Amino acid sequence: MVVGILALCVSIADHRRARSHQRLSVRPLLRFDCHADAGADVRLCLHNVGFGPAVVTNLGVGYCKPPVFPADGESQDTPWHAVLAERHCALERWEMYLPESGEAIACGESMELLKFCDSGQEPRRREAVSFIQDGLSLEVKYQSIYGEEFVALGGHRKDEGGGAAA
Repeated sequence: MVVGILALCVSIADHRRARSHQRLSVRPLLRFDCHADAGADVRLCLHNVGFGPAVVTNLGVGYCKPPVFPADGESQDTPWHAVLAERHCALERWEMYLPESGEAIACGESMELLKFCDSGQEPRRREAVSFIQDGLSLEVKYQSIYGEEFVALGGHRKDEGGGAAA
């Protein structure tokens, strides 16, 4: 009888450990990157460098202040438009994309969030890089396929001493 109870306890512990390992083996990890290669467009991308797909639930954008998330029924591009207008950026030079709630980013894949399309002129290019690296603040909320919730932060954070963080 004692051996049976001990075997049951070992089996339960082993099952829990295996389930924990399965969750970790498909855990997503999102990272923001600014690509500003010479002569190319300046791009802000969201990369999944984890082991499993990331299901995006919301993405907020701000400039030198906490990110703002789209309100219910509002276009996903609304926060981008507000930030760019606030900084007096010419909207026609920018391509913006915010993922819809529930959109997935596969392991090893990336999603372009923002692109400055007039990178040929160096002063404008430097301005675009400065905009992304020195003041833009981002927050993406996402889930694993098991429904675990995560948050990725990127950009300028006054509460963390400022500076660019990707």
